[in-house]
Amino acid sequence: MTTTWADMAGESLDGAKLLNEHQRDRSAINRAYFSAYSALSGELTKAGVQGAAGRPNPSHAQLAMLARHNLDHDRYNETSRRRIASSVRLLLALRVAADYDPASGVGQEEAVLALREAGAIRKAVAS
Repeated sequence: MTTTWADMAGESLDGAKLLNEHQRDRSAINRAYFSAYSALSGELTKAGVQGAAGRPNPSHAQLAMLARHNLDHDRYNETSRRRIASSVRLLLALRVAADYDPASGVGQEEAVLALREAGAIRKAVAS
């Protein structure tokens, strides 16, 4: 069975929601970020964008900039591309705090925010 970036985005967002329901805030944030990463990687791949060093997908550090400048300009207007890039930067910052900084204090509020931002990105990509 072939898995697509869109499949991975959906599975990750579903997982984030389940984790959030069980108060697994840090893991929910991680999955929410990966949902957005997957959704955008799929769109950028369709646009012919490659990551650094010939990688087939963008690095995490590149994602917001690549989305801002390389998402289809006919499908995503300037405001939409800026909003998506801003959301990705926020999601990455939350994921880094959740995954690498035990003292960061991320919790339910941040998990809900991450779910909202990831859901908005997935919806934008799916429309």
